[in-house]
Amino acid sequence: MTTWALLSRIGDSRNVEYAQGIETLFRRYWKPVYHYVRRGWAKSNEDAKDLTQAFFLWLLEADTLGRYVREKGSFRRYLKVILGGFVGHQE
Repeated sequence: MTTWALLSRIGDSRNVEYAQGIETLFRRYWKPVYHYVRRGWAKSNEDAKDLTQAFFLWLLEADTLGRYVREKGSFRRYLKVILGGFVGHQE
């Protein structure tokens, strides 16, 4: 399933497929986000894990996934931009 199809399935938290879609999305992007934090900000293994977990929690709580606009660019680029802002505010 493409990321866009997955995002459209989880657009509404009342949707029956929401939890499964979130889990799939987070499994797909956890390692890339972790590695980006680890290398990009020279974080230790544990700090990178903690920041990655906090980032994904923030994505859920702030409804940040709902702000993604497909026409403005790739989802991967969107994650990189908001991840940069998130990590910057954590330091």
